[in-house]
Amino acid sequence: MSEGGDSLMLGKRLRRWLWPTALTILAAIANILYSGVSFIYYPITLPDPNCYLTVGRAMAAGKVMYKDIFDQKGPWTYFLHWFTITITPNQGDYGYLIFDIFFTVLILWFAYKIMRLYLSFQWSALLTPVYLVLIMQPYFYPMGDTVEITCMPVMLAAIYLVLRQVRQPDRLVHWWESGLLGVGLSWILWTKFSLILLPGVATLVLITYVWRAQGAPEALRHIIWGVIGALLPTIPVIIYFAVNHAFSYLFHYYFVVNLTAYSPASRMILPLAILRGMTYGIFHNLTSNWGLGIAGVLFFLSFFVGPVAPRRWGDRLAIFLPFFAGLFAVAYPQYGGYYVYPDWVIAPIAAVTGAWLLVKAFPMLKGWQLAGRHLGFAWTGVAFTLLLVLASLNTTPRQSWLYNKDKPVFDQFVAPIRKDPNQDASLMLYNVMDQGFYYFAGNKIPPTRYFTHYNIKDKQFPELKQDLNKRLRARSVDYVITRHGTAKKYRKFKVAKVIKQNYRLIKTLPYWGMTYDLYQAKK
Repeated sequence: MSEGGDSLMLGKRLRRWLWPTALTILAAIANILYSGVSFIYYPITLPDPNCYLTVGRAMAAGKVMYKDIFDQKGPWTYFLHWFTITITPNQGDYGYLIFDIFFTVLILWFAYKIMRLYLSFQWSALLTPVYLVLIMQPYFYPMGDTVEITCMPVMLAAIYLVLRQVRQPDRLVHWWESGLLGVGLSWILWTKFSLILLPGVATLVLITYVWRAQGAPEALRHIIWGVIGALLPTIPVIIYFAVNHAFSYLFHYYFVVNLTAYSPASRMILPLAILRGMTYGIFHNLTSNWGLGIAGVLFFLSFFVGPVAPRRWGDRLAIFLPFFAGLFAVAYPQYGGYYVYPDWVIAPIAAVTGAWLLVKAFPMLKGWQLAGRHLGFAWTGVAFTLLLVLASLNTTPRQSWLYNKDKPVFDQFVAPIRKDPNQDASLMLYNVMDQGFYYFAGNKIPPTRYFTHYNIKDKQFPELKQDLNKRLRARSVDYVITRHGTAKKYRKFKVAKVIKQNYRLIKTLPYWGMTYDLYQAKK
């Protein structure tokens, strides 16, 4: 075979099976090195992942989510962590690594598919590792095990389908694509329903394009397939809560509490809250990270110049509405950190416009072509180099037990509980987030439904403190972890009188402007 024919054949193989394999290997290596739940790290001490894992352990011990133990995310979040607990020795967190890898592969795949609509395979392939670095840089991914990661593939897939129809209006949408989109919408509904705005609006846009190109009967058939797909994640949820007689708890604690208690915007009048989310919220989130800020500028530029910008204003609106719905859904609650993670769905579009501007600035790049094994070698080199760049940006590797021999401070803090001769000694958190305390104390199961501190107003849900204080007065809990502020901005945190009256202080831990206090019940 000639060298040209050999390169062409290898190029086709690369696209068909080598490329998905390469993405899987890249996602696996990146997650092992940089994910907070990787087996090369000590157990994570961040609150949200530990809350999910604590609920998973409680479910493994026979408790029912929302009914016996409460956390604010959706049922499928806890199903995944229930499974993680069952496959991980000592009920640790690193079993979740398989889910991190799986969702990362999907994220990279759909990001690549979006870029491939406008760029050559060469450019799309080389930009995909760049996208990986952006989403795994500090402040976001090292936190590990976030619900937002599980929702991003659905958001990117919905965006891809809309962009594809805008670019190719006469293309037929397959029935299985509508079914899978229904699965994705249902997945987000039962995981973190606030993020359903983007794929929800994208679905409406997609139905409109199918209706226009293929007629109303075909659009109706696609809606039916979407509903059938949506039943797949929903049926296990229905069965679980039906068997445990807990439907009322599901709707009250997952939907009502989330809509009325957590978001600062939920305590404002609705028009003002929407206006704040649309203006300050989106601006605040996009400027919270340097990479996200650059992506935001390129993203908004994409609607006016470059290959993404459609000629018709109706098509521009069709593309803009899902993105805006997603940005608004993330910005509305006014939170930071990994809550703004889904905003990275704008990055593939930004990458397309960035590549277009780069070629405009350096015309010699337009004729630059790599094929076959040369492209494979180039992609491997770029991916390896970017992983090294990520190592310099990301602080996670320095926290590995390969470098740091000291166990997490919280592990040492709760040592008295682990060493208690009474192996059934109970632990309760009071005004404290779960930062691995239940795990480090010996896989303790919370004795109360409200097992960790939330940003809920006591007046809205008074049963929260009533339940805790009742147990403290009765000294029915052996150990209590609370905290008080030492730095000026945390002075509002004080040890409750009911704890001082019924428990004795045995250990303290200064930590980031706060002091954690470990109390034991008085004899």
